[in-house]
Amino acid sequence: MRCKSTNFYATDQIFFVLLRQQTVYLHFCMKRYIKYLGIADIILGLLLFALHVILHFNGNELLFGGLALVLSGVVIFVRGERLASFQSSKEEKKED
Repeated sequence: MRCKSTNFYATDQIFFVLLRQQTVYLHFCMKRYIKYLGIADIILGLLLFALHVILHFNGNELLFGGLALVLSGVVIFVRGERLASFQSSKEEKKED
């Protein structure tokens, strides 16, 4: 589906909207488990890369999808580690 006012396809931008919604939700509701979801994203991205090679797929959709999942998984994992370390340091200050 092509947007009439611009030259980009709206379906290409949906991933980034969903990624933003996912990170906001994870930031507020699931601080302990963010890093595990980041690892799951990385694994799914690597599986898409493997599928591209195994199936000899001619298009780049699987490659771009895998790349986006790996990059978003790294970002989510690093954020999860940072939030977990911040949360643990906050708990240590309360105990003192």
